Amino acid sequence: MRKTRFFPMAVVILSTLAFAGVSWARGPQEGKVHIKLSAYESVKTPARGEATLWLGNGGESIHYVIRVKDLENVTMGHIHAVNPDGARGEILAWLYYPPTPAESPVVRDFKTTGTLVEGDISYVKNGTPRELFEQIKAGKAGVALHTKRNPAGELWGVYKVKGHKMEPMKGHGKRTMKEEKKM
Repeated sequence: MRKTRFFPMAVVILSTLAFAGVSWARGPQEGKVHIKLSAYESVKTPARGEATLWLGNGGESIHYVIRVKDLENVTMGHIHAVNPDGARGEILAWLYYPPTPAESPVVRDFKTTGTLVEGDISYVKNGTPRELFEQIKAGKAGVALHTKRNPAGELWGVYKVKGHKMEPMKGHGKRTMKEEKKM
């Protein structure tokens, strides 16, 4: 009788320890930012969305989820710097690109997830995920999604710093595809 009670109790204890170990190994999230994605000022689109980013692994990675509605033919997504004049700046990290441009999905609702690590980030020449995340939290970097219809960018968003009113972004959609490829 003791053996039959011991086995189920051992399974419960070991399962609990294993689950706790998995949760502990993932580590805590070090703050999250939610960025509302809306149309560039010169773009007319019903599309809208949100990007959620958070630090992981002690600041050694950035995890992200991007969800959008009513966006067609997404070709790429980036984190861009925000220049001092408010214009979109250089690409700091790639968030999404289809396997080949010809394979850009024709979808209306779109979701992509991923993780950025140090080699994925061009910020400050080999910048760290923590440095990039701090730029995002300070409103000095934003998320852009590009489409076949609007190759210079259709959706854009910058984290809204609490207590600080963000001015409208300048220079939306004014880059040519040639300028975008140089970035």
